[in-house]
Amino acid sequence: MTGAFAKTAFVYLVQQEPLNFGDGEKEISDYWQKYYEELGVPVPLGQPGTNPWVQENLMIHT
Repeated sequence: MTGAFAKTAFVYLVQQEPLNFGDGEKEISDYWQKYYEELGVPVPLGQPGTNPWVQENLMIHT
């Protein structure tokens, strides 16, 4: 496998999107607010990241 192919395949599999922690009512749901408070770090709202559930479903349905 060439380096260019591996990089292209990797980018496709882990495409980053702005992180979203809302629940339809709040920008950050109570669950995620508590989770990150317990970790002692701010909620990474809008930061680039991946959502394994979305990635899995994109791969299944494409």
